[in-house]
Amino acid sequence: MTARGNEALFAVYEWKNEDIGMDVYHELMRRSKLFRYENIHLYIFAKRMFTGELIRTEHDNGLVALFTLSEMVNGMGDVG
Repeated sequence: MTARGNEALFAVYEWKNEDIGMDVYHELMRRSKLFRYENIHLYIFAKRMFTGELIRTEHDNGLVALFTLSEMVNGMGDVG
């Protein structure tokens, strides 16, 4: 977690050999509500992939951002 003013970023890293699903999203959301910030941003990082339901949630509510290991590694080629 990191915070600035009334805004906070919450992230979780799941290093599993399985797709990450809504259970991880719900737990991250639950934890974020332990703090009182008006604006929250959720990030979930995964070793492999995400379930279709979690991907749809990302697109539908815009509250969570999803990143896989391959996206992070491939994105590093764009740095510097």
